Amino acid sequence: MQQQCCAELNAVHIPQQYNKFNMNIFNIERTFKLKAERNWKTIYFAIDAHGTLIKPTYNEVIEFYPDAIEVVKWLNEKSDIVVILWTASYPTEIAKFLEESFRKGIRFDFVNSNPLEQNSRLGCFTRKFYANVILDDKCGFEGETDWTEIKNELIRIGEWNKR
Repeated sequence: MQQQCCAELNAVHIPQQYNKFNMNIFNIERTFKLKAERNWKTIYFAIDAHGTLIKPTYNEVIEFYPDAIEVVKWLNEKSDIVVILWTASYPTEIAKFLEESFRKGIRFDFVNSNPLEQNSRLGCFTRKFYANVILDDKCGFEGETDWTEIKNELIRIGEWNKR
């Protein structure tokens, strides 16, 4: 098979389904469909703190992004969803963040781990824990706008009203 040169690759048309603005928002729809198709009991959301849930001010004031608290509270209400705090923060910062989150009415089931999914023949979760949806500013998440997008996606796929 002959390889294409860079110029030819740059000219390749990207099909509409791969266009960023038409992609499934953070694989949420796909995750809920797979849960139904494969009879998963649980969906795991791994959520970063700074730049994702809260503004990265790194000071004493913890300011949550718009819609972040509402969406995470919704996730917390669902008995089939586990919410994992995924952060590189130091333990003292994590403790402050968890305390403020609790005051705001949101909780995390685990921090930087998912002990509910153990190593299996399909995967080793010793160094990389299992999650279905990962929300992190380092992965392109924009805290200022994406919580509203997630809420709208949950409404669009009919999950938001299933409380």
